[in-house]
Amino acid sequence: MIGAGRFHPGGRLNCARALLATGVVLVIAACAGSPAFDRAAVCSRSVLECAPFVLDGRAGRIEDPLLSEASGLAVSRSSDQRLWTINDSGGEAALYMVNERGRYLGRVEVTGAANFDWEELATFSYEGRPHLLIADVGDNPGQRLSVTLYIVEEPAFDGPRPPLNARVPVRWIQEFVYEDGPRDCESVAVDPDTGKVLLISKRTEPPVLYELPLGPEYAGQRLVARRIASVTGLPVPMDKEKLPNNRFGKFSFQNTALDISSDGRSAAILTYGATWLFERNFDEDWASAFARDPKLIATPFMVQAESLAFTPDGRSLFITSEGTPAPFMRLRREESISIPQ
Repeated sequence: MIGAGRFHPGGRLNCARALLATGVVLVIAACAGSPAFDRAAVCSRSVLECAPFVLDGRAGRIEDPLLSEASGLAVSRSSDQRLWTINDSGGEAALYMVNERGRYLGRVEVTGAANFDWEELATFSYEGRPHLLIADVGDNPGQRLSVTLYIVEEPAFDGPRPPLNARVPVRWIQEFVYEDGPRDCESVAVDPDTGKVLLISKRTEPPVLYELPLGPEYAGQRLVARRIASVTGLPVPMDKEKLPNNRFGKFSFQNTALDISSDGRSAAILTYGATWLFERNFDEDWASAFARDPKLIATPFMVQAESLAFTPDGRSLFITSEGTPAPFMRLRREESISIPQ
């Protein structure tokens, strides 16, 4: 392994690039059994530059049995101490609120929606008010004829938690297909610059970035998600059979969540094996940004990493996984980090 400097492979998908990816999984997996996560040790061994995020020691766990499959996460626009999450795979059509340590605060029923396979949750502003996008886009076998986005205005309430029997109606529904056929997807976000929905396929190599318009004027139509680019910057292992023997093995590089910071400059992608930060210049689009090498966000290994979300100011990132109890981590951005060599 080389140090934590920038790694420039000769070709995007060549042998060096593949070995880079395998090396990162080896680094992360080596920390899986450690009771004390050592970020500096991970970054000093990585072949990728580490992003300046450090683990907040006050992080907690999701322990409530109602949240056994937390498949999406969004920080409330009203407070970064309140977060919304959802369950996937036929769970209730409901939003669940937790605090910044993962403690369950309450439930809000989403009326006018059905949970076939909710896999992602995103927050955005529309007409000056905060909204939530619930992405019913899970499709493990790649057979769904169409998939659905439910848009609701973020529930507002007085007090520290949602009231009993709280409900929020769907404001509009967008049904769509992918232009090149059914795709499994768990990574969905709204670009604050364009107001469009970005989706990244899960089971293709490399993953594919799609784009979809967003707005109530599209309700009742069957839209087409257009292919924008391949996400060639996301590391993909060359020889999956040589990956560490963990629960997900050769699937460790499949992406399970996406979020974009409110200033539109940073995107975080979660995979089963690692967390990645892509940064965009002011004069480029996401297709260009996702083609570059990302930075590694050093986090402890999770059994089934599934959800992440930026705080509204972009200074922190929350990450959690499925299962109960599930780790609930907050990572804070630092301006500069010194990594021992």
